Amino acid sequence: MIHSFKAKLCRYIQDNHLNPTSFSKEAQIPSSITHNILNSETPNPTIDTAIKIAKAMNCTLDELFRGHTKPDKILDMMLTKSICDYICEMDEMHGVSFNDFFEILLEIYNYCQDSELKIVDQTYAKWYIRKIYKNGVL
Repeated sequence: MIHSFKAKLCRYIQDNHLNPTSFSKEAQIPSSITHNILNSETPNPTIDTAIKIAKAMNCTLDELFRGHTKPDKILDMMLTKSICDYICEMDEMHGVSFNDFFEILLEIYNYCQDSELKIVDQTYAKWYIRKIYKNGVL
């Protein structure tokens, strides 16, 4: 997953005739972060960095890290933001890697989408995060 992220970032920079520093300005991140990602020194960026990179590349986090979108579902950005805001406030989420955060986000997002909710189901999110936290996943 991370390898494809690095490859997509590299390809985006090349295809748009940028260099790492100019991309960093576009993404509003320090150039050292972009260089570290491209040099494999930062294999797991923070969620804030990943969001800024996806925004600069005009793609979703799913497209950036997994390489595909589900054609039957359109990403609901308000739902995604609602979930991110909620889970970022939970004590169990402090220090969680981007990969784990992303997997949790996807699980809660899919549950809310399947339930046709427009905001996070806080009861489900709290239950799910505490469940995986207690089972040693986090």
